[in-house]
Amino acid sequence: MKWVLLTAADGIGCSFMLLVADVRLYNKSITLQIAESSEAGGTSWGPLIINRPNRVSSGWIQDDREAVVLHGGIINWLLSHVNKILTYDIHAERLRTTKTPPTQGKHTQRILGTSSDGWLRLVIAEGFMITTWLSLSSGWTRESVIDTEHKLQSLHPYISPPTCMEIEFDRSGETSGVVLLRAYRHGQHRCLGPLILLDLETKEMRRQNSYPSLLFELDLLQLLQKMKPFL
Repeated sequence: MKWVLLTAADGIGCSFMLLVADVRLYNKSITLQIAESSEAGGTSWGPLIINRPNRVSSGWIQDDREAVVLHGGIINWLLSHVNKILTYDIHAERLRTTKTPPTQGKHTQRILGTSSDGWLRLVIAEGFMITTWLSLSSGWTRESVIDTEHKLQSLHPYISPPTCMEIEFDRSGETSGVVLLRAYRHGQHRCLGPLILLDLETKEMRRQNSYPSLLFELDLLQLLQKMKPFL
């Protein structure tokens, strides 16, 4: 079961929606139900929506990855092992899958986010090399390639050559353009090394001392603008 909370900032035409999805891609079925706020201030559950599309790939949604919502109520989940993204449009009630860019390495990490101008962003780590892709109207476009080896070595004294190390993504910011990650050795438990914050816009990296990892995003400019009448 997957839960997704959408707000007015997502361009859904109401205060909020709560989507509950029972995703069973092994038998090509996804059942949805949406609770939607009303103008009177109440909340009501809509009917069950059952999708059985023929062209949706098998696989499963990664348990440790949250959905990424684009403006207009377009929900995206990253699928495991099939290099595809599952997308649901709440207004069109349409389910589809999109193929992700190909990867070369055996040990590959992926995470979804959004760019500052609202495009879906896919971040891929192969060794210490991080590549970011944007899903534009014309298809996938490579945005940047970031070599993190030397930066990670300066932040973490136990970093080895990339042939025996991997990067694991922890969280992704939907509006701030950052990802949280860790480095660990092949075949070892994923707990090696400190939590690292990577800013995908500036390519700067810094250590985070908080544990467990939490990512709270605050639009300070928008908040100050709302407070202006009271100042």
